[in-house]
Amino acid sequence: MDEEYDVILLGTGLKECVLAGLLGVAGKKILHMDRNKYYGGESASMTPLEDVSREFYESLIVSILLF
Repeated sequence: MDEEYDVILLGTGLKECVLAGLLGVAGKKILHMDRNKYYGGESASMTPLEDVSREFYESLIVSILLF
């Protein structure tokens, strides 16, 4: 990775997203990264889609077995 950035932001929570937006408007080149598979940090309202579908199918199987 031979890119050069003015700013490297770690995390995609609300503060980092606002900061990235402000720095971008100011003309800065930003690398915005997160360790999670999803965007939004602690503010995320959903986990990645594969986690949601796995939880749905697990609860469906349990309800079928209990019925």
